[in-house]
Amino acid sequence: MSNWNISAGSDDTLVDGLPAGANNDVGTIRAAGTVGDALFVSDAVNLGQSTYVTVVSGLADVSSPLAGGAFNAGDQVIVRVTDDLAGVANSVLVAGASNSANAGQSINQSATVNTYFYKTAVRTGGWNEYSGVFDPAVSVSYSGGWDNTTDADQAADLKVNDTDNAANPSAAVPGELVYRDGAPAPVQDEYKAKTAW
Repeated sequence: MSNWNISAGSDDTLVDGLPAGANNDVGTIRAAGTVGDALFVSDAVNLGQSTYVTVVSGLADVSSPLAGGAFNAGDQVIVRVTDDLAGVANSVLVAGASNSANAGQSINQSATVNTYFYKTAVRTGGWNEYSGVFDPAVSVSYSGGWDNTTDADQAADLKVNDTDNAANPSAAVPGELVYRDGAPAPVQDEYKAKTAW
């Protein structure tokens, strides 16, 4: 077991397996003011004095997070450079991979637009102020997702119909641009098709 004293810059002595003068059953609360509990101490926001932390290694009943890895050894961990972790060959960081590259949606978009008729439910006596429950339940309707291309309300299936063109780009239409050319009405145009990959 290694117990490093940051202030002294050296290993700390052990008494009955614990760092000398350290209390391993105490927590630090930043800027807590006066604390009347022996299990907690208050520390200034500027980090004040340090409290010992016991780091366990090399014990039979403690599993290492990296089998065969040397405790507190090896070089610095740098993405796209490091090819080992704790002295064990591991190339997972060498490639600039992403765990979200194949995510279903890269842009937030609404799938549906629901309208809840709360006012109607209150007006018709559906709100029970004693139980805090609507009885019958509040009516719900799909509305407010208008598609200018089809000239129809697609609130029930905005995502399925690709109503939000900006959130559903394609190689043929990678995006849209609305601008003014001096005429009273704005011009809606599409970016040129993407052909270079």
